[in-house]
Order: sequence, then C-alpha cells, then structure tokens
Amino acid sequence: MNLAEKITSLRKQKGWSQEELASQLGISRQSISKWESGSSIPDIENIIFLSKIFGVSTDYLLKNDDALNEEADETSESKDTLPKKHISRDEAYSFLNVKKRFSLKIAIGVMLCILSPAVLITLVGLNHNNSGVFGEKFVTLIGICVLFATVTAAVILFIVSGLSQSKYEYIGKQSLLLDSDLKEDLIKESENYYSVFTIHVAIGVALCILSAIPTIVLGIMNIESWTIISVSFILVLVSIGVFLIVKAAVFKSSYDQLLQKNEYSINSKKARSLLDTASGIYWGVAVIAYLLISFLTRAWHLTWLIWPVAGILWGIVEMIVKSKLSNDSFEEE
Repeated sequence: MNLAEKITSLRKQKGWSQEELASQLGISRQSISKWESGSSIPDIENIIFLSKIFGVSTDYLLKNDDALNEEADETSESKDTLPKKHISRDEAYSFLNVKKRFSLKIAIGVMLCILSPAVLITLVGLNHNNSGVFGEKFVTLIGICVLFATVTAAVILFIVSGLSQSKYEYIGKQSLLLDSDLKEDLIKESENYYSVFTIHVAIGVALCILSAIPTIVLGIMNIESWTIISVSFILVLVSIGVFLIVKAAVFKSSYDQLLQKNEYSINSKKARSLLDTASGIYWGVAVIAYLLISFLTRAWHLTWLIWPVAGILWGIVEMIVKSKLSNDSFEEE
C-alpha cells in the first residue's frame, strides 16, 4: 500500500470520517480528501501527527510495503551467518532417496545393538533349564561371540550409512535456498508422510510396552525356568519397535532438513555444528560403557537399558545447547 491507501485504511480502522480526522489535525476535510486520493501528500509535521494519532511509525506511513519487506529480508539475511546453497529439484530428491536408504541401515544397526545379547541370554536360559548340559563357559563363549559379531555388523552399518550421505553434509550446515514450486511440493510430501510416521511410532511404542507382558505373566505364575529366556523375547519386540521408530524418524528428518524447520532451523544448524563433534565422542563412550558394564556384571538382560538412557541423555544435551543458542540469538536481536 502507498501513503494514500494507508491513511484511508487507518482512518476506517479507527471508525472516523474524513471530517473527524481533519478536526483532530486542525485542517480542512478537503485536505484529507486530497491525501486519500493521492492528489497531494501531507507535510512532515502532519506525517508525525498522523503517526501519533494512528499509533504507527513514520516509516510505516512513508515506505511502501515492498520496501519494508525488502528491508526485513535484508535484516534477516544479515543475521543468517551460514553460507547459502541453492538446491535444485534433482538434488533434493536424490538426497531424499539416499536418506531413505540411510534410515533403513541406521534402524537395522540400532536393532542389532538391542538384539546383540539375545542369543547369549537364550543359550544361558536353555542351558539352565537343562541343568547345565552344555557347560556354562561353552554357552557363554558362543553367546559372546555372537554378541560381538552382531555389534560389529551394527557398527559397519553405521559407518557405511554415514559415508553414503557424506556428500550431503552441507544440507545440515548451510542455509538452503529452494524454488517456490519445489518447496511447496516438499511441504505436501512432508505432510503426507507425517501420517506414516505417526503410525510407525505408535506401533513401535506399543511393541515396547507389550514386550514386558510374557515376563510379568511368568513371574506371576512362578515359572522361573523360562523367565531368563523371556528377556530375549523382550529384546526382540523392543528391537522391532525401535526399528520402526528410528526408520520413520530418520526419514522424516530429511524433509525437515530440506525445509529447514524444527531441529534443522538456521539456529539449530548452528547448534548441530557444535554437537556433531561431541556426538562421536558421546556414542563411543556409550558403546564402551555398555560392553564394560555388561562384562563386569554379566547382567546382559539389564544392560541393554543403557541405550535408551543414553538416547534420553543425549536428547537433553541437544535441548540445552539449542536453547542456549536461541537465547544468545534473541539477546543479539
């Protein structure tokens, strides 16, 4: 809107006639009429009076909307210190395809980590039920070998999947520029996928909750001989549930990355650059702690809880870092 249109709009918002506005300014109604028709413009003194009467700034009255929007964009860009990168349609969908495969590999890797002690627990339980016919050391050795093989396979999956998307690292570190048509398509696809994501998470959570039922039932019925083996059943159901959650969440994040929303907003990207270095150390320590505690206590049926606890703690760390960065950005503004 230009000045004439703004004066007309603001006057009508107040519910005043041209005569009433003229009376407040101490001028004639004809002057107001000329201002609103654009045949003349108010002098600087009347501009100041109008801004006070309408409760707006003089900049709002004098500058057209396009100029204000450009100024706002320039201000926003000046605060965005990240390097900018234009993303083409082919590049965006290539990233989504890579991310889809990545989500599957990561989900399988996490699933294997949870399942890793299942064979050991099952063998120990069966051997216990058969009065140690195979020998405790032999059973333990077989179970530990399978555990190490499973964890190794998971680590290989993590490394391979990480390398497969290394060429798209800039998407999480730079400010992305998308064409309007591409952005609109990605928003629609993201909204459609959200229902799939919700179903996967709901089923995953349900499986994690239901996994404890057999152990509870066996405990109530005092069937101690199968209680140990039932822990393996818990691990299987939990691993399937976590697989569904991780796979859906990781792929959903690919849309968030391209659209730069939620945890992949500009401020969050700045935080993530700090967290990327720390995450490798953190999860490395988590793996060492898991294996060390498990070997020292031999409580494989309980030490798998280290993984969800580690995940929760890491989530808290991320929240603290992002909150701190957001507060710093707010103070700068």
